[in-house]
Amino acid sequence: VLEGNTVFWPSSLEKENSEGRASNQASVAEIISELELKLSSLEMFLQLWKEVIVEEGQ
Repeated sequence: VLEGNTVFWPSSLEKENSEGRASNQASVAEIISELELKLSSLEMFLQLWKEVIVEEGQ
């Protein structure tokens, strides 16, 4: 929509678009939860690694 012009979409296109948006959001949520899992395992790994290095240094 540009400068107040109205664009009319066929209802089938609108339905397709909202379904596509919903599946997009679902995949984004999946990606985010996957990243959170990887991040938390990375944090655990770094914590263990830090403990090992501190012990080695003493």
